[in-house]
Amino acid sequence: MYIPCLLRPEEVLEHWSTIHPLIDSALEHSQGEMTTFQLFQKAIAGQVHVWAVVREGSIHTVVTTRFLTFDNTKSLQVLTCGGKIDDWDAWIEHHHLFEQFGKDNGCNSIQIWGRKAWGRRLKCKNYKPLYYVYSMELIK
Repeated sequence: MYIPCLLRPEEVLEHWSTIHPLIDSALEHSQGEMTTFQLFQKAIAGQVHVWAVVREGSIHTVVTTRFLTFDNTKSLQVLTCGGKIDDWDAWIEHHHLFEQFGKDNGCNSIQIWGRKAWGRRLKCKNYKPLYYVYSMELIK
């Protein structure tokens, strides 16, 4: 059985050697907006939430989130999801914890900015794509 838990900043520090490779694996698919160390610094400062999914005393997956606050809305944004869980259902069955965490913190939504493939995985939770993010690098 997989058990998800929100880590306190001191627990992030304590388990960093296990956590950082899982975050690295997720950030390999990013555009370099944040490094693992920068994410670590934000987690220690309480600006990023680190969720560990544990099975038999071992961390299998790490999900990181943060709050996005706009003028008219607040969202819980999933930044990374990296780990060893092969069975998606084992992770998604705990989605209600993210929902409740968002509600408890005044969020109107949960957002995942990720690869297009996330759409297939999130259909079971009524996520809908709002838009894709495109970017063009400006050469100096």
